[in-house]
Amino acid sequence: MYNGKPFNGPNDLWVDPKGGIYFTDPGGRKSLQQDGEHVYYITPNREKVVRVAYDYRHPNGVIGTKDGKTLYITDQKDKRIYSYMINPSGALSDRKLFTTVGSDGITLDENGNLYVTTREKREKKTFAIYVFNPEGKKIARIEIPKKPRNLTFGGKEGKTLFITAGQFLYSLKMSVRGMYRPEQ
Repeated sequence: MYNGKPFNGPNDLWVDPKGGIYFTDPGGRKSLQQDGEHVYYITPNREKVVRVAYDYRHPNGVIGTKDGKTLYITDQKDKRIYSYMINPSGALSDRKLFTTVGSDGITLDENGNLYVTTREKREKKTFAIYVFNPEGKKIARIEIPKKPRNLTFGGKEGKTLFITAGQFLYSLKMSVRGMYRPEQ
């Protein structure tokens, strides 16, 4: 609940290094319960929910850097990803357009590169994951046969990229680890 009303339909979340939780609240097929589609922050002590990002058509994927200084949020309908500076209170500032690619899910590798699921259909009826460096430059394209939805790194060494695509699950061995690698 926020301001006495239910959320629209919380979707993706990211737990920050302090234990606070950022989550996206896009609208679903039903009418909106809130006055728009926004992003919220639950404080680490779980006592307060704060609206931290506005002006989204459909916020979806969300992830922050390991140091807890930068948060990325996708706007799936607007086909954009924004980056924010995370303030000590959990509030966001310094909104910047990171890229003009729409995305459902996003994840980060150990080098700070952002992996983005695209809904971009290619001539050969294939789909792709785009990889952007921390400056927002596209540095790789990973082609997959079905439309990707979400993705994350995992596996014993954190070097397997798992991708969900409808009824399918793909796994790719990578040369880099995910941002959150298993403790050794």
